[in-house]
Amino acid sequence: MDNPEVVERRALSRFDERIIGTGECRDILRDLLPILKKRAAGDLNKYQRDLEHACYIVRELQEIFLLVYWQPEVGGLRYSMYAWPNPVIVMSSGYNGTNPDAYERLIDALANYLRYPWLTHDAIDASAISAILLAELSAAAPGNAASAFIRWASGTLRKSRTDAMSEAWKASLGSTIHPSELKQRVTAAEGQGASYPPILHALIDRAAAKGPHATIRTRPMFADGRHS
Repeated sequence: MDNPEVVERRALSRFDERIIGTGECRDILRDLLPILKKRAAGDLNKYQRDLEHACYIVRELQEIFLLVYWQPEVGGLRYSMYAWPNPVIVMSSGYNGTNPDAYERLIDALANYLRYPWLTHDAIDASAISAILLAELSAAAPGNAASAFIRWASGTLRKSRTDAMSEAWKASLGSTIHPSELKQRVTAAEGQGASYPPILHALIDRAAAKGPHATIRTRPMFADGRHS
């Protein structure tokens, strides 16, 4: 006979250990269990339905995050669902940019995720914010730093816009995102001509609504792209 523990084990087992990002996905799910139990108020069927729904959304995001960036140098099993490309990789000539189709899918999946406030999790929000900012920066300045500089010099690319977009993206890196500061940088980039999807503002505004000192916790990033 099913009980909460059986339902939870079954849900966690749906995340294949051989797939990149499974470690973080399982941790996200474990963090959500107390919230889902409280929502269910002792109703096992409701708990199971909500848990299955949470699994579906987290697994969908895991799949899409794996497709967002073309990064052949990222190999082996990775804990985090998002690759967290660092500035050294992004500005190198070997960086291939964003997969447009996967990026569109990510925006759609995040819109669905935001429909359920009880599924809110910093790991998802931080990954999504950084992914969107980098995707838009990559679209504004495709290629490596050298080719971007040539376009700036020729007047075919506004250096002020890409600089501002770069500053916004860099504000999403590190161990903590400060929504109020990030909002200012995003707004500054938009003032220079950047165009971000509404879903980015929705994610930032939701976090900022918690208060002026609100933060979004990420995982610390080191110079070589490893995480703690």
